[in-house]
Amino acid sequence: MGLDVCLTLDADWAPPNQLEVVVELLEKFEVKATWFATDNSSVMERISANPLFEVGIHPNFYADGEFSGTQDEVLAGYMRRFPTAKVVRSHGLFSNGRLLTSFVNQGLCIDSSIFMPEHKDVQGYQLQIGKNVLTRVPFSWADDHFLTKPQCPSALEWVNQNMRQVVVMFHPVHIFLNCRNQQDYLTYRSTDRPVMHDEYGVRNMFEELLSSANCADYRVVHLSELAKKMTG
Repeated sequence: MGLDVCLTLDADWAPPNQLEVVVELLEKFEVKATWFATDNSSVMERISANPLFEVGIHPNFYADGEFSGTQDEVLAGYMRRFPTAKVVRSHGLFSNGRLLTSFVNQGLCIDSSIFMPEHKDVQGYQLQIGKNVLTRVPFSWADDHFLTKPQCPSALEWVNQNMRQVVVMFHPVHIFLNCRNQQDYLTYRSTDRPVMHDEYGVRNMFEELLSSANCADYRVVHLSELAKKMTG
């Protein structure tokens, strides 16, 4: 049956110029991606209009989030921005039982707020919540994890170690800066001055994955497509 690869992106309030770099790379290589969106912009409207992309939400339930109130009120704020969203990944992977119920009550069908690093061919599962079902699909490679553990395989190396399915996660800011390690990102956060690095970094890994997608023995799918396959 071959390997299914799901490429996901946590927007994390990245400015439009950072999002645009990522969009142009995906469009250049004609590769599908699932975006977890945070805020509206002209670039996000472009993303939403492109059939290459699936758009879900990336809500922040922590105290520093842009919406205040209960979990339900915060979630409702993001759903007003992206009312057709069916997939979700919480910022910081925040999760609890009550929140999962809120997801299905808001019409969300798929949750990818579980990180299982270095677990191959991770399988999703269905969670019955009342009369509704929430499909939970973990991811097993993340750029920010790589930046703290550079001995980990690159995204393409990790993809090639899987046989059935794999979900990987990138952040536009790390691609834009071509971060080589966590310090590159921390320096940007403390100075607010972007420095695009020339040495091998996250953008190189991202481009490796995209360039191989059109010739490798796997197919790139949206998260909703992978969830459907996983659960039959």
